[in-house]
Amino acid sequence: FVAFAAGAGASFPVVSGFCIYTSIAILCAFLMTITAFLACVHLDAIRQSRNRIDLVFCKSRDPKAYKGSHQRLPWGPTAIVKVHLGPFLARPIVKALVVLSFLSLLAGGIVGMLHLEQGLPVHELGPYGSFLRAYYAAEKKLGLEEPAQQLDLTVSISGLDFTSADDMGQLEQLTRDLEDSEY
Repeated sequence: FVAFAAGAGASFPVVSGFCIYTSIAILCAFLMTITAFLACVHLDAIRQSRNRIDLVFCKSRDPKAYKGSHQRLPWGPTAIVKVHLGPFLARPIVKALVVLSFLSLLAGGIVGMLHLEQGLPVHELGPYGSFLRAYYAAEKKLGLEEPAQQLDLTVSISGLDFTSADDMGQLEQLTRDLEDSEY
């Protein structure tokens, strides 16, 4: 819980949202475990002490019918697990099938993970306040479908004497250097 709550402060909104959602889910699961689950276990213990039936807990077993050493025979869902399901799952072939099915699910998950495609919009991956979000917002405002392939550059020159031949020569040289560069 603490790790995900700390991750909620991440600068990436996708990671932050995931961490908030997961920390709330873990907290709710913990609270349900320490409250509702323990209450249900306590109520089940009361039911067992009063010799009540598993599924129909308002009906009690007839204690006169269960005299002797067989009084604790499993009944209802308990009998299904103890008498039928338990011995079935203890067989070596069933154990092997369970392990093989787990390994096949694991292999399928790994193969599926390797073939995942990025489905997230790239413009939502940047942190809030970053230049990337501003760039994509400007693209959306201009109605561009794809990223721009060229960058238009505007240079503001102040303090330049346009009547001076030296200043004009330096300006032309800077312009040529910029045009000849890879940018």
